[in-house]
Amino acid sequence: MSTRSHIGIWNEDGTLDVIYCHWDGYPAHNGAVLLHHYQDLDKIRELIALGDISSLAEAVKPVEGEHTFESPQEGVVVAYGRDRHEDGVSTKHFDEFDEYRKLMRSEGGYIEIVYLYKVADRKWIWSPAIDDTGIKELQDLTERSVAE
Repeated sequence: MSTRSHIGIWNEDGTLDVIYCHWDGYPAHNGAVLLHHYQDLDKIRELIALGDISSLAEAVKPVEGEHTFESPQEGVVVAYGRDRHEDGVSTKHFDEFDEYRKLMRSEGGYIEIVYLYKVADRKWIWSPAIDDTGIKELQDLTERSVAE
């Protein structure tokens, strides 16, 4: 069973750029990978530019050799567009947080966890409880939260 998550950037101008991730959205996996391997803003932007992903990993780009959806390289993100050549999986842009919150409210419990890199604060924040009311409460992503 998948733990569906959103991963995004909350830009300094208040806009958000968000992608969907199908697998392993729980803090002990996606939270830990983001906390330990995605602190560089350029790397985070590179990840978000891929559009929706099947699974998050330490590296955004494959090294030499084959990397496909069916035969991914270990430790490399698997993306629907790049690796399976799907359409309609591009990054979603929101002009403000409330616009994103409305989407979350309309989708109900489809997305279980949200991770946002807040550029102004240079840190990851997350929400562990998504339901028909939208995002519950955003909190700092820390070593403690990925261990629980």
